[in-house]
Amino acid sequence: MDVAIVDTGIGIKKEDQKKLFDTFQRVDVQANKGIEGSGLGLALSKQLLELMDSRLLLDSEYGRGSAFYFGLVQRIVDEAPIGDYSVIHERSQQDASHYQESFQAPDAKILIVDDTHMNLEVCKGLLKKTRIQIDTADSGMECLNMVMKKQYHIIFLDHKMPNMDGVECLKHMRELENNPNEDTKIIALTANAVSGAREFYLANGFDDYLAKPIQGDKLELVLSQYLPPQFLKVPEEESVDYVEELCIPPIDGIVEDDAMRYAGGDPEEYLHNLRLYLNEYEEKKKKLQEFYENSDMENYQILAHAVKSTSRLIGANELSELARMMEEAAASRDVSCVQVGHAQFMENYIQQCNNISEVVSMLTTEEPGVQMQPVSAEELHTFCGALRDSLAEFDMEAIQNHVTQLQSMDVLMGIKESMQEAVDNFDYDRVGEQIDCLEQMINVPAPTEQAS
Repeated sequence: MDVAIVDTGIGIKKEDQKKLFDTFQRVDVQANKGIEGSGLGLALSKQLLELMDSRLLLDSEYGRGSAFYFGLVQRIVDEAPIGDYSVIHERSQQDASHYQESFQAPDAKILIVDDTHMNLEVCKGLLKKTRIQIDTADSGMECLNMVMKKQYHIIFLDHKMPNMDGVECLKHMRELENNPNEDTKIIALTANAVSGAREFYLANGFDDYLAKPIQGDKLELVLSQYLPPQFLKVPEEESVDYVEELCIPPIDGIVEDDAMRYAGGDPEEYLHNLRLYLNEYEEKKKKLQEFYENSDMENYQILAHAVKSTSRLIGANELSELARMMEEAAASRDVSCVQVGHAQFMENYIQQCNNISEVVSMLTTEEPGVQMQPVSAEELHTFCGALRDSLAEFDMEAIQNHVTQLQSMDVLMGIKESMQEAVDNFDYDRVGEQIDCLEQMINVPAPTEQAS
């Protein structure tokens, strides 16, 4: 049996390869000053393989990646098949796709803090059936302002944020006088859930942590664990409408099983996540290039971290992994490594968004029996302005009339449906968010360029 583990990381220099199998060694200290050493893992693996008459071999090229491999002579002790793994995997994915909220808590109040808008929207989407009251903040400073105005039962606080990260924010929060959230449970959100993460967050004052990308069942598990029991109610049974389920074609570069899992098994949420991802694309691409050209490794690291997180949310795992490597290179301030990988990173990012844009555009079909009216960007701007005015005046009749008018316009079906659903639920904050999405989409053309 031959086994190989291959990565496309920064690689290992020739002079460092001999030291790699020694205990607690850290090679290329300058490039890896923010990363732990090898510890005992590789040394123990090498010794275990030698006991089995094998060797752990390494093939690495600095700047391109590494491959560790070994071979083992295996004796067959039972000819009986162990089963078809693909069938087992398919069953597990079917179970994950049939998501059902485990409770409802309409009186519970939570605050979610994350500097990435898409992460906030995904969390809200995953929890919409629980009817929890959700507020959001996109920075540590906004969080500090909000916790002084309202008491929450749980606060989810992202660790990696610019200017003030989650650890700093929590420290300042605990120092606030007359803080109504002095005893509120604080859960860290992190995309770097490595061994020892829980101990790290507990030591820094958090009550627990939740790994990103966030999955609906794990989010609900944390909520059920930390919300006061009196807030948890048995979900109300909903009538089932037998309508044709949205079918999203396969997208190159996206693992649909993962994307659906992070969307709670809901194709509409999956499509919503894809649109959110596209909405953020142009700004992220522009800033990444700007930070790269200015050698601003700190902000490059923060933005690569955001691309890593949101790409994982939509199942773009290869792009997410590439973003992770760029994040680590920028974190260690290895400018040369960033220079080597930046062009490929940007090319993959642009191509992935092209792939998503093509499929999303295909899904903007007309409703049967409804004649879609073409509308110019100027007309849409005027429409959005009028709807905002009606929102500001809380003119519910005018709001409904505007949204009804929107249904006949030739714009993305997802925004129209989300806008109507928000109005039906009197969720006027979400109506404002959908106006923002609509304005972004008419201001930003679909990505078509290729990196040079």
